[in-house]
Amino acid sequence: MRVDVTSEQQKRLAEWSSDLRQIGPLQPFSATVIRAAYGPIPTEIALLQNLETILLRCQFLNGSIPTTIGRLTTLKELTLRGCSLQGSIPSEIGRLCGLETLNLTSNGFTGPWPTTIGNLTQLTNLDLSTRKAQGCMPSEIGGLCSLQTLKFNGHELNSLLPEEIFRLTQLKHLELCRYCWTQTASSKVSRLCQLETLHWSKCNFSHLPFPMELFHLTKLKRLTLRNCNFQCRIPSVMGNLRSLETLRLIRNRFTGSVPTELGQLTRLTYLQLGGTPQKREPLTGSIPTEIGQLVNLKTFDVVDTALVAVIPIEFKHLTKLRMLEIQFKGQLVEPIPEEVKSTVFANLRSSALSGDGWRISIT
Repeated sequence: MRVDVTSEQQKRLAEWSSDLRQIGPLQPFSATVIRAAYGPIPTEIALLQNLETILLRCQFLNGSIPTTIGRLTTLKELTLRGCSLQGSIPSEIGRLCGLETLNLTSNGFTGPWPTTIGNLTQLTNLDLSTRKAQGCMPSEIGGLCSLQTLKFNGHELNSLLPEEIFRLTQLKHLELCRYCWTQTASSKVSRLCQLETLHWSKCNFSHLPFPMELFHLTKLKRLTLRNCNFQCRIPSVMGNLRSLETLRLIRNRFTGSVPTELGQLTRLTYLQLGGTPQKREPLTGSIPTEIGQLVNLKTFDVVDTALVAVIPIEFKHLTKLRMLEIQFKGQLVEPIPEEVKSTVFANLRSSALSGDGWRISIT
């Protein structure tokens, strides 16, 4: 239904966004809104009934999302990222049935997540990475059968992950922060068989064994397990994830030695292991010689562990390495092999090797 836009309404919209400063009526406007002035989103935005894209990043807005936004039924993308918005996310957002991308990250939203998000069955990209909103991820999210990217922050460390998430079998990218994992969730993670990116941060696994079902995700290219309270060895079957290009196991409590099977991950370009200066990762032993098989590696970062200070001769094969940082425990056990210096160190953009009371830097 066509709604006439008065000159006063058109003026308010034009003052809010320079993209709307045009000659002629705004009613048929279907381009992208990418600029906005300081202040709240005007309720008159509902008059742009042909609008397809709102893409605002790091704009100095304020106030809340107006409920009238639910009238923009032609919208395909709604991105309000880092826009200083407050208040609750209106349930009317569930009326945007043609929406393909919804990104509300890095705002100050409060209150529960609207269950009407489950109505957005055309969504392929959903990013709700904001820390202040309360409550868990709504179970209705399991109905978003087209979803390929999901990024979600829990409000507290004990936020429970709804099991309905494992219905999202088209997911390729999953990032979760501040969720309490369960044994049931661990047993179902293999259902997300299309995953290429998996990022868990501050997801509490302290009371659980490592979720071995993860190793059925053979399409994984990027795996990050950060600050998840794992208190076990790094499983040797990690080497079965042959498609991995990035592996980050940081700020956990992994014990024992670095598994030699990591040398099977020959597509790796980025490998990061370790803890923090305040909470050293209790990895022990030496760097496996098999790391020398990672011929595509560009970044090798192992800090705040209890590894013995030895650089294996096999590092000479890492000719693509550009960034190297290793913090050892104790003194250098033996000199760095000359072949490693000549074939690897010569190509590094930056390097820092250190231990108790010593440091070698190349910049």
